[in-house]
Amino acid sequence: MEHTKRRPTILLLTLSASDESRSRKSLPILISELSRCGAAPEHVDVRSLPPVWVDDRDQDEFPSEYGDLFTRVQVADAVVLILPIYCYTVSSPAKALTEVLGDAFSDKPVGFVTAAGSPRSHLAVRDLIASMLFEQATICFPVTVQVTKESFVDGELDGECIERLKVFARDFLRFTTGLRQYCETRASREEE
Repeated sequence: MEHTKRRPTILLLTLSASDESRSRKSLPILISELSRCGAAPEHVDVRSLPPVWVDDRDQDEFPSEYGDLFTRVQVADAVVLILPIYCYTVSSPAKALTEVLGDAFSDKPVGFVTAAGSPRSHLAVRDLIASMLFEQATICFPVTVQVTKESFVDGELDGECIERLKVFARDFLRFTTGLRQYCETRASREEE
């Protein structure tokens, strides 16, 4: 009997409320490269979710869309957060979503693609990474890609940025598959 490998599911979350999002323009490249490399990418756009306040509610007290997304994050092999940077910090939808979904990111490989007006914003994701790492035991991919206004020519991503996104996708998939056994072992121990 031939054993077939399951394609790793990579959930891509676009976390910009802007219709003209620079970060969202990276999505087609990531989906294409992940698919080409054997992953099964899925996408959820934050604009499809109802806005919520982050408070001390239990997970099941949020609108049902958040419960559905919580489950999708839990069952995905990995997640890529695609988010904008405003005033040297991550967008409020990005921070809110990671707080609401909190425990779904436990022992989950997570990568970050950011967009900002300036290359000086490349460290702005550090507070979110620290929060996810220490509060939810998220396994954060150590390489990020930042898209800036200089990454565009006539409204399209330039070749250098496209190549960085492709390399990120390939390396993140290798990172995810390398961690799969570790994540499965941790999950089974917690169920015992």
